[in-house]
Amino acid sequence: MTVPSRTTHRSTADAVGTALLALVQAVVTFGALMLSMFFAMASDSCFEDCRQVERTAAGATLLVWVAVATGLVVAIGGAVRADRRGATRCVWPLLGSLIAAGGFLVGLAIVSSTAP
Repeated sequence: MTVPSRTTHRSTADAVGTALLALVQAVVTFGALMLSMFFAMASDSCFEDCRQVERTAAGATLLVWVAVATGLVVAIGGAVRADRRGATRCVWPLLGSLIAAGGFLVGLAIVSSTAP
């Protein structure tokens, strides 16, 4: 007697949703990384001692990069794990996008609060 192979039937909507949300994840990640490069310009209008503003901008940039990396790990790791278990995968890229966008918004708020 042979053991039947374990086949999982995937939803087409889940596959399409995962692909589209992965594209959204890529756009959000790229946008957050590129826009965080402008945080260093927060000290451009300061002519005297601006070390604190520069440190804050560097910290906010680091925060955005960590949030983007966390979002990518959550999106990729969650989708792979859901695929192995046969669960819905499209939730994970959405969650990763929210983490990256949220990290960018927090970094932007930090930099905006330290205007000279």
